Formats: sequence, C-alpha cells, structure tokens
Amino acid sequence: MTLRKCGGALRTSIAGKLNNTTLPASRPLAPLYEAIHNSLQAIEDAGPGRHEIEITVERLPELLEEGIARPNAFTIRDTGIGFTDDNTRSFFTAESRYKADKGAKGNGRFLWLKAFAQVEVDSHFQSARGVITRRSFVFDRREDQDVPPLMPATSKKTGSTIKLTGLDEKIGKQLSRLLEWYADQIIFHFLPYFRRSDGPQITIRDDGTSMNLNTRFADTVAPNVMTRTFTVEGNDFSLTGYRVNSAEVRENLLVFAARCRAVKRERLARYVPGLERKIESDDGTRRGILRIR
Repeated sequence: MTLRKCGGALRTSIAGKLNNTTLPASRPLAPLYEAIHNSLQAIEDAGPGRHEIEITVERLPELLEEGIARPNAFTIRDTGIGFTDDNTRSFFTAESRYKADKGAKGNGRFLWLKAFAQVEVDSHFQSARGVITRRSFVFDRREDQDVPPLMPATSKKTGSTIKLTGLDEKIGKQLSRLLEWYADQIIFHFLPYFRRSDGPQITIRDDGTSMNLNTRFADTVAPNVMTRTFTVEGNDFSLTGYRVNSAEVRENLLVFAARCRAVKRERLARYVPGLERKIESDDGTRRGILRIR
C-alpha cells in the first residue's frame, strides 16, 4: 500500500489552522479531554471486550506552583481499534468529516498543538489482511506532514499511545494540580461514559500513584444520582442531578452534555438563588452538579 492510497500528505497550513483554532484560558484541559475522547471512540470502534484507558501525568519536579510540580506532558494509552487506514486518512485531512456522525469536527488534533509542542503517536491496528500492523509518528507544527509508513508490529493487540509533550508554560501553571483534581475533572467531563456498564476501566497515574476513575465515580458520584425526563417542543431531554462527595468540586454547576461529554458549563446559582455555597448533608459537605442532555 502506497502513502497516496492511504491519503497522501496533510494538505493544509498548520500555522493557518492554529491561528484559527482557539483554546480559551478557562479550558486548559480541553486538549487532554480531546485525547481521552478519541480513546473512548476508538474503544467503541474496537467492539466488546475488556478495554482500558491509562492516563499518565508527567511533571517537572524542579518547577513548583504553590508546592505542586508543574506538568509537562500527558500520555494516554488505550486498547482501541488503533490508527487504521481510515482513521489515519482522517487524521491527515484537515476538518475531516469522517466522524461527523459522532459529533467530531475534525479539528481536535490542532487543539493539541495550541497547548503542546508536539504529539507522539504509536499505534497498532488490524490491517485489511487481518494482520496486526504498526504506525508511529510525531505530529507537530511542521508544514506538509506525510502519512507515516507502516512498521512491523511490536504488540499482538490493537491500541494506541498518544503522548502530548512540551506543555505551554502558562497552561502548565494553571494545571499544577493534584492527582485528585485531575481525576474529578475527567469524571465530571465524561459522566455519561462512567454511568455505562460496558465502559472501559480508566486509570490515571501521577508520580508513582495511581487511581481508578471508575472506582472513584462509584464511591463519590454514583450513590447520589437522580434522573428526570422532560419534553420541549417534541424533543426529549433528561436532567440528571449528581451530589458529588469530593473536595475538588468547588461550585454547583449546570452542565450541558451531548454525545457523552460536557459541552457547556454554567454556575447553578445563576438560575437558583442560594446555591452559591456548598450543599450541606448529614454526612458532610457535597456539591450539586446538574447535567442536561
């Protein structure tokens, strides 16, 4: 198979795409969310099985922000379908419509480069001949990047490892947070996935410490869930209330979600007076998060 049959080169201006891609200061985790969401979709495409996603935070121990080491890189490993020919062709096509039916806009990888210097990709997938094959490449700000050639497999299973490296210094200062903060932010962004019984096991690692996010969800979120359905102009919606027992949740939120992830967040006190503060309960302080989807 030639490179051109797999899609050829990335025929767009990287600098132009980055200039037209925004990463709001209020959303420093958006590039990481994008990588995790890609892994979730890759696992769905891979089909049933015991799947997992492992997220690793890499820090610069010599650079501290209020006593917490600044992150410099994130690695996301999954057991998904991998960079198949179709997925690779889509990756090297700006504004690809390949996954439009899943809500994808085809620009997520450019969001990575708004926050990171480069992205290292190492992926195994099953070829059309049924053989496990490998692709490995670096995606960065260079122009005219070519589709990578195929390589001999080093694993018998499909899956991808994405490493986001060289985090922007300003964003790194924002993300100088503890492991628990990362865990809760990821859970809250992908709450619908964690409610599914067939979802992958998701683990986050940081400086030798690991945390299973499925277990944390079961302990801090799942016990306090209420769902109601309603209809507006013939469209059905569900409103799910979560009372979250976590010190890392600092405000009550109204979260609009679609396709299993958060799209927009607003402070609940804007609509319900008195919810500016913590919601008290008999066994401690909890926060209310409402999600509409």
